[in-house]
Amino acid sequence: MSKLTIGQIFRTARPYSSAPKIVDNYTNHFYATYSSGQNLALLDSGINPMGKVKDKGGQRQPAILIRRTPHKIGSHDTPWQDTFDVDNGHIRYFGDNKDPSSKPDSKKGNKALLEAFKMHSALTSEERMRATPLVFL
Repeated sequence: MSKLTIGQIFRTARPYSSAPKIVDNYTNHFYATYSSGQNLALLDSGINPMGKVKDKGGQRQPAILIRRTPHKIGSHDTPWQDTFDVDNGHIRYFGDNKDPSSKPDSKKGNKALLEAFKMHSALTSEERMRATPLVFL
């Protein structure tokens, strides 16, 4: 199993593959997140819910991967600025709804985050322990 480090830079390249380990002098994201027999951890959207897997308690979601695209800040498509301040434990993320005529909770990624929020804010520690991890990239 690979360990991911805060601040570590990864590379994704097409075609998507867990090999090789290094791409353009950076660790291949798909190599670092690969789990035998499972789908690749894709980063095609801002919010990327991983597929649910079987667990002794039923099904669970291994993680929701959330990425930002700082090079698009201030563009027509991304006029807002997501902020990931890991040193101070603060993240401001605006979600996956670029179409002002649609409801934000109709988007797949936003729906996944709203569902995960229920578990993250559950009353009991047992319920919170089963909450889907949120991984900000």
